[in-house]
Amino acid sequence: MSKRSGKKPPAATRLEEFVRRHEILPVELARASGCSRGGLVRMRFGRAEATRRQMAAVLAGACLILPDIRIAITDLFSFDDGPLPAAKQDWQRVIASGRPRKRDTARRDDEV
Repeated sequence: MSKRSGKKPPAATRLEEFVRRHEILPVELARASGCSRGGLVRMRFGRAEATRRQMAAVLAGACLILPDIRIAITDLFSFDDGPLPAAKQDWQRVIASGRPRKRDTARRDDEV
């Protein structure tokens, strides 16, 4: 909170914006995710880049706190390389859905 105006400064990251929008207490997110409060502060204000493990933990914690809301990782973190192209997104959905990929059932001699 800004000392002069009494208003909160604008959100620095998507994570901070999400926390504010859903009125999540940072300590509550820290407990649910297993991340330290200091680590979350650094991620929320863009002072530190989150690792994949931290991103997964924060996403899992947010899902525990808000079970009725469907949360995507892109709701919490921004990625420099942007979203996947449409073809890759479709492929990622197939992989994520657990459907087996079609494989050549005949073995090659060099694969034995």
